[in-house]
Amino acid sequence: MKNFKRITSFILMCIIAVTIAGTAMASVNNTSRTGTGTVTDTVTGTENNTAGSETNGNAKGGEIASFNNYGMNGNYAALGEYEVAYGSNLSEVTSKLPSTLTATLTTGEEVEVPVTWVCVSDNAGGTAYLPEHEDVTVAYTFEAKLGEGYTLANNLPGDYVMPYATVRYTENAQQLNSNVVESGIDTVTEAAAGGMSGWTWIIWIVVIVIVIVVLWWLFAGSKGKDGDNN
Repeated sequence: MKNFKRITSFILMCIIAVTIAGTAMASVNNTSRTGTGTVTDTVTGTENNTAGSETNGNAKGGEIASFNNYGMNGNYAALGEYEVAYGSNLSEVTSKLPSTLTATLTTGEEVEVPVTWVCVSDNAGGTAYLPEHEDVTVAYTFEAKLGEGYTLANNLPGDYVMPYATVRYTENAQQLNSNVVESGIDTVTEAAAGGMSGWTWIIWIVVIVIVIVVLWWLFAGSKGKDGDNN
């Protein structure tokens, strides 16, 4: 009867230990899935942002003969170079760029032309802005798009380059990107190990220790009783 009770207690403790371990692993796996979902939602939301933000001001409209201090003698240079934090979404980037450009119409009138900005190149083979580009040294080219009612005059060269701005990540982007890469390596390593995190391994070790202790207690206690009976 005593042996039967010991065996029953041992079985119950094993069931409890396995249940605890299973619950812990399920919790870890659910946490991993939740984290992945958060990243996916963030990236998808960023990609769906409309390029450029709408500008304020009343658009008069007209034909633009030239932009002030731009394209002199056919020489085109960026209107400015801007820095953004690594991971900034598209709306944060375009908010740093000018909302209007000073231009002269074919009538000779000087006006503030409302513009929006569209990324046309990352100068690395891509044509879209990425909040977290794998190459943190990229220099994005954002091209100005004229507001409603404004057009370029017909007398401008056929290869005329629209006003553009250069956008780069801040200097500390390299360190941030390095952390992201290391985090990715850790994730791959964890996946290769069967998706078991450090906490999961600790839980399993504790369970195994408990089982060993219970076995020792049962069988050592049983032998002790038998010795006393002898």
